[in-house]
Amino acid sequence: MEKITVDEVVNNSTVNKVQNAVEEVLKKQPVSQRRKNTYFAIAQGVLQIGNIVAFALVGYSWVYTLILALVLAVAETVAHAFTPG
Repeated sequence: MEKITVDEVVNNSTVNKVQNAVEEVLKKQPVSQRRKNTYFAIAQGVLQIGNIVAFALVGYSWVYTLILALVLAVAETVAHAFTPG
């Protein structure tokens, strides 16, 4: 099998055409769609911090904290799965 060098990939006209096409599609997307993963990650982090703070201040069982953490993780996963990106 013949090895391809980095230079052959970087200076390939087909690769450049595909890269330019993808860049054009991304430019046309709204910022909210381009940054949805960032927004979900921020929301997940804030909610998990709230979960830990509630655990520390209210003193409910660690089992509830674990369950809530799992629910938040599943909710974020579902949100990613059903949001076009």
